[in-house]
Amino acid sequence: MKRKLEANLLVITASLTISFDGAMSAQNRKTPDEPATVRLQPVRTLTDDSSWFDIWPSFSPDGQEVVFTRAPVRGDRRARLWQVSLSGGVPHSLTPADFERDCTRPDWSPDGKTIAFRAAGRSRSQGRGNAFLYDTPGAIWLLTVATGAMKPLTNYRQNDDYYPHWSSDGHWLYISRQSIQGPSNMDIWRIDFRGKEERITSHPTYDVYGVPSPDGKQLSFTSDRDGTRNVWVIDMNKGEKDATQFTFSGGRGATWSPDGRWIAFHPPPLTGHRGPSGGGIYIKRVTGGPTIQVTKSTDDTFHDSPNWSPDGRYILFDELDPNPETASTGHLKIVDVTKIVRR
Repeated sequence: MKRKLEANLLVITASLTISFDGAMSAQNRKTPDEPATVRLQPVRTLTDDSSWFDIWPSFSPDGQEVVFTRAPVRGDRRARLWQVSLSGGVPHSLTPADFERDCTRPDWSPDGKTIAFRAAGRSRSQGRGNAFLYDTPGAIWLLTVATGAMKPLTNYRQNDDYYPHWSSDGHWLYISRQSIQGPSNMDIWRIDFRGKEERITSHPTYDVYGVPSPDGKQLSFTSDRDGTRNVWVIDMNKGEKDATQFTFSGGRGATWSPDGRWIAFHPPPLTGHRGPSGGGIYIKRVTGGPTIQVTKSTDDTFHDSPNWSPDGRYILFDELDPNPETASTGHLKIVDVTKIVRR
């Protein structure tokens, strides 16, 4: 979490082809990933204050503002929602200081009026590492941007809910859910604001981070149903039985470009599983083709949580310390992918 905003423009150019490896999947695998092309693009730092840990950014619908989770690096590591202008300035808090639950994983509604987020309590002593990554069962809450009013949408006493993502028409929220009393696996659900809930996946493994395509016809999500956490895609008309594997060498945190032509994702932040040439943000056409690496992290950081700008020119992401016990690094950054996606 970093507070002083700088316009440090990091222009790196490279073009390099590296093979993607991956075991064959038993379910709906057509071909392995084609070779990945490394085309590192200009990166700008949005937040860079060493006293704060910033993570999970989300663009406003007009592309001018960013909501994100921020927690102090030391002391009471209570995580709250903050907002900062894309053009710079001083971030300001959106959630009250006396709210006793950690506020994480925000997502801005398409009309700009509401921010959905996860609110959960603590399961570890304050000040130890990245405390809000070890929280108790949580619920999805809604924050009204104009007034600051907050209310719960789901009940943490029944389910542990994560990763809210809006449909483009604002009618549905897609969430990841684990039953408090039931099996330990997580599945993708969607909920509306009249109490209707629909289960999207029911595989006995780990399905999280469901994000609908802009036209609502497809859904990307992260699953380990092939033995490794990869990105999968569901045709909403056909359902889960025809889920198609999209990445094969590890993929998480997938999000769709506004025109629905590209998916951005990041590889797992574990040694030996950081993509073809280290940790970074990757993009790939929905129709297939090479995976393109657009950022590259250092040995002691990884890049996470890609989020497209509404005009499709930029991808927000966070640069993190991969060790949650220390969590000394958490910056927000932006990469310009115009030269790739506008071809």
